Amino acid sequence: FPVTIWSSEREAVDIFVPRKINRPLPVLIFIHGGYWLNGAREMVGYMAPAITNTQMIFCSVGYRFFPDFDIYTSLSDCKNGIQKIYEL
Repeated sequence: FPVTIWSSEREAVDIFVPRKINRPLPVLIFIHGGYWLNGAREMVGYMAPAITNTQMIFCSVGYRFFPDFDIYTSLSDCKNGIQKIYEL
């Protein structure tokens, strides 16, 4: 199951970590598709076991959608999500 950080309705990051960690691990950051109009970070959680089983941390970043928000807001949300991961 994921740990969710920096959560609001759409802006959030789900983090999936391997069960056993004995060294620093690489991080795979995934930003879901959907043409900036739809989709959800929760929809890609099914990929997490395949990634974490290879001793990687899997992060799924969410963002707000067009037309309620412009593309620059969506891009800023993605950037902020990556920054939150980096700060951990």
